[in-house]
Amino acid sequence: MLYVCSWTAMKHNAPCKELYLRLLAKGKPKKVALIAVCNKLPRICFGVVKNKIAYQQDYQKNLKILVFH
Repeated sequence: MLYVCSWTAMKHNAPCKELYLRLLAKGKPKKVALIAVCNKLPRICFGVVKNKIAYQQDYQKNLKILVFH
């Protein structure tokens, strides 16, 4: 089920798309890159549930700014 979800995530979710394209650029097969996106989706869900906040697409970028400044 996550494999099918990864198709949509890869098209509409910027971090998933970046991961997919980065792996393709390294020469990985398309299915391997999609499985990596599959593995990223539960991590995103876990982070949202654990932190009890709405999903923010640029959360990591904001976190880095807060930590280093």
